[in-house]
Amino acid sequence: MDIWIVIFNNTNLAQFRITDAQVKLCGIYARVTCVENITIVVNGRVSEYTILATNIFIKRDKQWLLVDHHGSPGEEA
Repeated sequence: MDIWIVIFNNTNLAQFRITDAQVKLCGIYARVTCVENITIVVNGRVSEYTILATNIFIKRDKQWLLVDHHGSPGEEA
């Protein structure tokens, strides 16, 4: 969590675009895989990243709660 605070406190712009999302439901569990395409601007410099992400959710009291997130670097944008 600390790294996200540093990133967002020093970023002029952060844009997330999700592509290739796939959802797999299994009872009270769900797995969502996707590609996170991230563009950030820091001090006028634009950087682009691609993250291959997996998110695991559990359904409790009619709400889907994120219980795990994993991201791996994708191909360079």
